[in-house]
Amino acid sequence: MVIFKIILSALLSSQFLLARSGVEEQRKYIVDPAKLDGDKLSLINPFVFYPHSQYITFDIYFDTPNWDIRNSSHSFRLRRVEKKKGKWEYAIQIKSEMVEASQIRTELEYKDFSKQKVDKSPVIELINQFIADESARPAISKKLTQWMLRKKDSSLPPFQKLRDLSIDSSQMRPIVWGHSVRQRYHIYTDKNSALAKTYFIKNSEKNIFLVPPFFKTNPQNIWLMEASFDRAVFRDALTDQKDEWVIHELEIENKYRPRKLGTILLNDLEKKMGEVWNAKVSTRSKYLSSSSHFHKDEKE
Repeated sequence: MVIFKIILSALLSSQFLLARSGVEEQRKYIVDPAKLDGDKLSLINPFVFYPHSQYITFDIYFDTPNWDIRNSSHSFRLRRVEKKKGKWEYAIQIKSEMVEASQIRTELEYKDFSKQKVDKSPVIELINQFIADESARPAISKKLTQWMLRKKDSSLPPFQKLRDLSIDSSQMRPIVWGHSVRQRYHIYTDKNSALAKTYFIKNSEKNIFLVPPFFKTNPQNIWLMEASFDRAVFRDALTDQKDEWVIHELEIENKYRPRKLGTILLNDLEKKMGEVWNAKVSTRSKYLSSSSHFHKDEKE
């Protein structure tokens, strides 16, 4: 029994790690926010967008003076997520840019900030203060750069990736920051839909530990994808300019396995969204879009 528990624990841990650091086929779209409200969602049948959660994210993006992160087609951020009022989660993440539509993106994430400090100041308190106190941001930016220096040679996956990219984290400082109101959707089709019958779609072969509870309690629905629609506002972190950059972005991840059929289904959904919602494919991340807006004249 003890051995069984150890093996089960290892399997669950490995699945968790895969969920936090891996690859996903993602696509981004520019869509009018009004298209994703109310009855207009039903126009995309036989694909069903099921809204299941909404929360707020705050992101602080970092780069070097030479724009090494942006030039390597990656983004590097500290994130605070408020999924329940007053309950915050924190993460540091590096993610590859989408150079072309349908590109498989990689991301590495670290979430245990409980013991992370700079000069006895918890990093999570610095993140909170950066977000809340405009006058304190220059001083906090310097402390966050200190923390990056301390983690330069650490085993944290995002910093390992920086070393793989030959990027010196000790030079990194906040570039842009902002918040997003994020609406999350399950995307599915009914087992009796014309889509399911056309492609002989069965339940996804996705690992059972990674399947949302919604599909376990509603077995007639076949999980195809996940979507996030963000209403984001970004600001410059390098200067005192008050300009804001607004981004409306729909991101869809292929969750269906085998992946090849999932890609075919995503292609069909993309075509229908273009016809019905006038959705346009985009490859620009929030970091690339906002940093280019505020610093488009910077030498890269």
